[in-house]
Amino acid sequence: MNAQLKPVCESLEPLEGPFADWMHESYGTLMPFLFKMGEDRWLGIERLLFHWTMKIGTVGDYVGYDDRYCYADVKLALYAAAEWADRGFEGEPLGWHRHPKSGRRRENGRLDRETQDGPTGVAPPRPKEWDDD
Repeated sequence: MNAQLKPVCESLEPLEGPFADWMHESYGTLMPFLFKMGEDRWLGIERLLFHWTMKIGTVGDYVGYDDRYCYADVKLALYAAAEWADRGFEGEPLGWHRHPKSGRRRENGRLDRETQDGPTGVAPPRPKEWDDD
C-alpha cells in the first residue's frame, strides 16, 4: 500500500468476515479498499475505467450496492472516506465530482460548484460566473 495512504486507511475499520471475503474474491484488485460503516453497512473504493468510485452497500447483499460517489483519483476517495468516518458517516462524503443516483455534479469536488443533470442525463453548461475564479 502507498505509504502516504496508510495513515488514512488506518482511521477506517476494514470489513472482515464471509461477505468481505466474497467481495474481495468478486472484485479482486478493482476494489482494493473495503471498510465497515457501522454494523451492517460497507464502503468500498473501486477503480473504474476513468476514475474511482466510493460505493456504499448493505453487508450480506450479494446483488448490488445502495449508492456511489465518483472521485478523480484514489487519494481523494480515501481521504473523503476517512473524513466522512470522522463525522460518523452523517450526511454524505465530500470532494466527489459526480453522484449518479441524484444526477448532481460538483466541479473539482467543490460544494459551491454543484449542478444538476438535465432530464436527458446530460450535464448543464458551466455557469459563466465560475470563469472568474
